[in-house]
Amino acid sequence: MSYFYISIGTNITPEKLAVTITQKLCERYGSIFIYPFVYTSPIKMNSNMPFLNSLAVIKYNLDENQIKNSFNKIETSLGRNRDDPYSPIKDRVADIDIIYKSEEFNLNFFSKSKEPFNKKVLEGKKIFSSASLPIQRPSTIDLDRTTGDIIILSDKVNCF
Repeated sequence: MSYFYISIGTNITPEKLAVTITQKLCERYGSIFIYPFVYTSPIKMNSNMPFLNSLAVIKYNLDENQIKNSFNKIETSLGRNRDDPYSPIKDRVADIDIIYKSEEFNLNFFSKSKEPFNKKVLEGKKIFSSASLPIQRPSTIDLDRTTGDIIILSDKVNCF
């Protein structure tokens, strides 16, 4: 089993789609470790629509290509056209990327990302949560498949 350190972003109806993306990741991978979503400005694109970004860790027994393909399927299921050559500079319903892969759980791996939006997530400014709670630390969440709600199971770092 490997740990995949990932970034998540959306700037089209971001409050709704941040929850939907998280839900789809939970449906596919079970428990995930996720930071609170943070509003960020678009980078390398001409848009006035802010992003909601987060960082997460999933633990799964697939290789990097299989994981990335499953992320692409989530993105396209929400309406992203990955065949559009301008997709990287357009507003996005979903953007899920692998930052790092490791055999160990270590949140310091997120520091390997040079993207400013990921740094803002780590700083924890302008926090958004679906319940609008002032959450100041990461939580482990899982999906209760009978209700479709996201349930916080633990607020400890040792979540796997």
